[in-house]
Amino acid sequence: MEIKVIQTGREYGKADFQVYDENQAPIGRLDFSWEKGGFKCKAVASVGDKNLYFNQLSNIEAAKNNPYKEISKHPNDTYEISGDLGNGRVFTNSEKTSFLTRRFVPTMCLNNSVYVSYTAGFGEKGYKTAIYKDDIRIANVFTDCKVIDDMHHFRIEMIDDSCVLEVVAMMAHRIRFGALRGDNYTKGVNVNVLVTTDKYILDKVL
Repeated sequence: MEIKVIQTGREYGKADFQVYDENQAPIGRLDFSWEKGGFKCKAVASVGDKNLYFNQLSNIEAAKNNPYKEISKHPNDTYEISGDLGNGRVFTNSEKTSFLTRRFVPTMCLNNSVYVSYTAGFGEKGYKTAIYKDDIRIANVFTDCKVIDDMHHFRIEMIDDSCVLEVVAMMAHRIRFGALRGDNYTKGVNVNVLVTTDKYILDKVL
């Protein structure tokens, strides 16, 4: 199964995405809203009749009341999640790779499962993200390196068709902390070319 997440609107403090199935039929939505300056974002992810609600926490709030300390003692970019799949959190986990370097891994804890994603850049071919549930790959996300008028779109190859809402939830975190930082957006063509050389990431993505 293949789905697409396509941005349909953007204005100050608000952005909307539509989720389509492989027949181009709408099956869900992603809606974001945030306070002036891009802070305290809220989001809703919907697929069919099921919804997940996201409420952004400050790093202090996330660390003070952290039910997932065994995964990350100092989570960043944290959202509290509630809704039809239960309660949980999604955050960026910082993993130490050497004395001076760290790897940043988007991680979601939801309904007694742990989801992680790894993204690699392949130059002008764009980006590929692998999403895992409990160490089993459930989806691949493909993204162009070129963005026109700050309107983003993603093609998702579902490996496990039962996890569409969970994958859209992971996309919500990625979109917010990639495409929707702050209120600024620009017209025109933006090209972001990256070539990943981290062997660990490449092994997870390829």
